Amino acid sequence: MADAAARSLQFEYKANSNLVLQADTRLIERRPRDEATGEVVSLVGKLEGSRMGDRYQRTKPVKAEEKKAKRIKRDESKYDFSKLKGQTLLSEGIEDMVGILYRPKTTETKQTYEVLLSFIQEALGDQPRDILCGAADEVLAVLKNEKIRDERDRRRETEGLLGTLAQERYAVLVNLCKKISDYGIDDKVQTTEDNIDETYGVNVQFEESDDEEEDMCGEVKEEDSNDENEGDEAMIDSTLHATNLTTGQDSLGKSGKGLHPRDIDAYWLQRKLSKFYDDPVIAQTRAGEVLEILKTAVDDRDVENQLVLLLGYNQFEFIKILRQHRQMILYCSLLASLQSGAEKSKLKEKMQNDPELEKILRQLENTDKEDIIQEERQRRAQVRQARVDADIEAMDIDGESLPQLQQCRVLDLEDLSFSHGSHFMANKRCQLPDGSFRKQRRGYEEIHVPALKPKPFDSNESLVPIEKLPKYVQPAFDGYKSLNRIQSRLSKAAIETDENLLLCAPTGAGKTNVALLCMMREIGKHINSDGTINADEFKIVYIAPMRSLVQEMVGNFSKRLSSYNIQVSELTGDHQLSREQINATQVIVCTPEKWDIVTRKGGERTYTQLVKLMIFDEIHLLHDERGPVLEALVARTIRNIEMTQDEVRLVGLSATLPNYEDVASLLRVTPAAGLFYFDNSFRPVPLEQQYIGITEKKPIKRFMLMKEILYEKDRTLVEDLFADRHIQVLVSTATLAWGVNLPAHTVIIKGTQVYNPEKGRWVELGALDVLQMLGRAGRPQYDTKGEGILITNHSELQYYLSLLNQQLPIESQMISRLPDMLNAEIVLGNIQNIKEAVTWLGYTYLYIRMLRNPGLYGIHDNSDDQLLEKHRADLIYTAATLLDKSNLLKFDKKLEVFKLQNVEELQVTITLHMKL
Repeated sequence: MADAAARSLQFEYKANSNLVLQADTRLIERRPRDEATGEVVSLVGKLEGSRMGDRYQRTKPVKAEEKKAKRIKRDESKYDFSKLKGQTLLSEGIEDMVGILYRPKTTETKQTYEVLLSFIQEALGDQPRDILCGAADEVLAVLKNEKIRDERDRRRETEGLLGTLAQERYAVLVNLCKKISDYGIDDKVQTTEDNIDETYGVNVQFEESDDEEEDMCGEVKEEDSNDENEGDEAMIDSTLHATNLTTGQDSLGKSGKGLHPRDIDAYWLQRKLSKFYDDPVIAQTRAGEVLEILKTAVDDRDVENQLVLLLGYNQFEFIKILRQHRQMILYCSLLASLQSGAEKSKLKEKMQNDPELEKILRQLENTDKEDIIQEERQRRAQVRQARVDADIEAMDIDGESLPQLQQCRVLDLEDLSFSHGSHFMANKRCQLPDGSFRKQRRGYEEIHVPALKPKPFDSNESLVPIEKLPKYVQPAFDGYKSLNRIQSRLSKAAIETDENLLLCAPTGAGKTNVALLCMMREIGKHINSDGTINADEFKIVYIAPMRSLVQEMVGNFSKRLSSYNIQVSELTGDHQLSREQINATQVIVCTPEKWDIVTRKGGERTYTQLVKLMIFDEIHLLHDERGPVLEALVARTIRNIEMTQDEVRLVGLSATLPNYEDVASLLRVTPAAGLFYFDNSFRPVPLEQQYIGITEKKPIKRFMLMKEILYEKDRTLVEDLFADRHIQVLVSTATLAWGVNLPAHTVIIKGTQVYNPEKGRWVELGALDVLQMLGRAGRPQYDTKGEGILITNHSELQYYLSLLNQQLPIESQMISRLPDMLNAEIVLGNIQNIKEAVTWLGYTYLYIRMLRNPGLYGIHDNSDDQLLEKHRADLIYTAATLLDKSNLLKFDKKLEVFKLQNVEELQVTITLHMKL
């Protein structure tokens, strides 16, 4: 019975419910044959082709990159300055470069590629990395091209790029190219004509409404935007506007109020299409085809169909803009590309006869002054300007008048500073003199600015003879018959008064002699009745921006003042002076950084208190990255005058500036008595300017085209000089151009990029360099006019045009160095708490420019803070917090005081530069 019961239990549901007697193969997932079974398997032969570390990538900190992108986006959205389009081209990372076809993929080819670049650098000389990489692309394209079978053809094309190569050198180059095994051009840009079925000839329906389209097509920021934040240096229209000069950093996603006729020039379409096509030739061809479609299409539907077939479905956003602004883009492009005046007049007449086109023409030709909103903005700006003038004139910055400080905010100083440094340009357009014109060439554009005619003398104006100067002044001008025109106008203010002076005049106008007149005024105060000079009672400091200029000034002043037994000495990093030598020197010529260190030392005040005259040469250095040091020097000097009541005369010498009144406010110059401004019409030898902007996209093509243009410019002149058997050619580097004071009839600047060791990359020439070099053009007494030729990238034209035509506003770079400058004043003992620091900031050029143009410096609403006391407190609070985190000082936030650390002695003798 028990056995029978057990057998019956085997067939119960509970016992066999989980048993699988027959598997349903439909429900079973089939495993692949190569699936791991858990058994130990050898990896031999499965890891070939890769080694540990092959996929290593070097990346940058994400937060730093996000902050940098945010800062650049902020500058770009608020101010339509001509941004450096090729900024990534200056970086050392080939992955970031634009237009470079070959990028090595393995460690071996990377090493070979670096050797190849070194080889090319030896052939081409020191050039930016993008040019070297572009040349490598061309060399690889020739030597890797299997269609070229004749080795002589390969060598001829290679030598056309790199110059003549010896047989051994050419063999090395061929072997290097053979070692690059992963060469293959990835054509990322493919036309979609092959992928589009011809039967899709239907109208493309876009999902967005017309209203949405209007909002989305604001890819170009308006040049004449009515933003209150733009500078007060707005320019009126001229013969040639800068809107025709920019290469267009406009993107489809940029905010704006829609496309404006002023935004469209002859290259607008090509710039837009260059974002979709890496090859500039293809972009240029497509631009012509798009224009032809816009011109010949029957209606908007036909335009859409043809553009989709040409550009592809991926460019819907751009096609919408072309469809919506068809007439504007077509006629503005045609109008900008026409060279003949008759053709332009004919096209304008056609546009005037069409009501729709007439509106576009009116928008294109109307000036900003005719715009009602613009007039209202200017009216408000004038009211604000009058208020700011009154504030600066009063300059009530007494610490006791400051209100109780509220809770301060920590600001992002890196975001507030200008991402482009000295290359920052706040003006949106450039007004050129009458008679300026441009020429479109293949691969480049020429802009000609005629020489200004000298202004006639006034009825009561005459040159001052040297014999009419005081007798004690005449020996310093031995060999001169009279002062020149500018010196004659300043002679009374320089010799007969102690007024602070600011002289803005072109390079070569004789500003050095004006400085000498001011020196003679101070020397004359210390001449005894017997003709001797009390040399121990005064000192004069002459601050020049470059060491080469310091040496030139020392030689000049030593010779001119030799009859007075005045000792002139150089004080730079290369030439140190002991305390005894400084005591024996009456005229100290130095750089700003060196005098900054000298004035920090408390023990040096025994002779710094004897300084009675400070002359700042090239004071437009304020716009440079070294400008904060000048601001700190001026603020320190003025505060010292107020504390000690020892008068020090301040004299500023500068190139022509559009906002010279702001610099005069910094130096406490009385406009009616000490401010003198002279434009380029007062240049001793009128300067004819010629700018050449290279529009080629590929770096190596830009380089080759620059050489070709330079050859074309020089060829005729050199042939004539050889024919006459008297050729004299001076080839100078940018550095040597400062020290070589040899005027020439023509000065040619071939390329505006120089290598900056401090930044480790190639950067654009600064304002000081360009002004100094082109200032050599024109030989007095020999030439009726000089000629300056500048060859640069097309994207840089507006900057250099503005710079050399008195339209580049001088801005303050203090925010980028605010912690450093504040730290110096704290160590010196001039500042002990936040209130004193806020007062100190009121003496700087930064404060003046923030009052003039608050929007540019990140101040959007200052209605309840007209003197910017709260904003200044925020800046100081932020800088002090950074110094505290760096352990350079202790910042007591409750008492709002600063306490020095043990590194005080070190900070006195060196200049610290904190990275924001």
